[in-house]
Amino acid sequence: MNASLTLKYKKQGIHIILLPKEKVSFGRDQTNDVRLALFPLEEYALQSATADISRKHFVIYRQNEQYFIQDSLSTNGTSLDCIALLAREKALSSGQIIDVGGVLELKAIIKDKALLLHRLNNVPQESYLLFSHEIYIGNSQENTLSFKEETTQDYQIRILYKEEEETYWIETKEGKVVLEQTPLEPNNPYCLEKETHILLGESILVLFNLLKSKEN
Repeated sequence: MNASLTLKYKKQGIHIILLPKEKVSFGRDQTNDVRLALFPLEEYALQSATADISRKHFVIYRQNEQYFIQDSLSTNGTSLDCIALLAREKALSSGQIIDVGGVLELKAIIKDKALLLHRLNNVPQESYLLFSHEIYIGNSQENTLSFKEETTQDYQIRILYKEEEETYWIETKEGKVVLEQTPLEPNNPYCLEKETHILLGESILVLFNLLKSKEN
């Protein structure tokens, strides 16, 4: 089950889609794991540009802790660092740029065994995070998502996905973490079953939200 994190940090809003899957599909159609479009869709020019993204455009899959990308026979193609993928699968490296149909660019950042795809144009504050079963959020570079804030501590929170239950859990070992105005006790995992407001330290606000399953 996919979920999202919306972080408010230093007057910025950052939206991250959580994708705990071995294989993730991207494209214009809503049946993909990630629906790609240029926003706002009300603007005719962006509607036209969105049409350059195929209904099924590309897939990314994880194998032996390595991420691979493959074009899904899209009309306008997928490029990696300006080189067309064509029908080939290609291993992803951190820092590479994925061009989607010539209208959308994604930067790949691989860290802590997770892959973060960051939109470089059109809604650049949105990202897609592919991971196996857990991510860490804190103020050190070793964390999957790191944010500089004086009151956060290393590995302040862990978000764990249990595939067999399709549930998300949050746990902290140290530092100030508040869930819906209630402090989270250290080493006491809490199941995130609904929309939840999470305060990290003094100023990092995280909104966790479960996403509806894709329509088939």
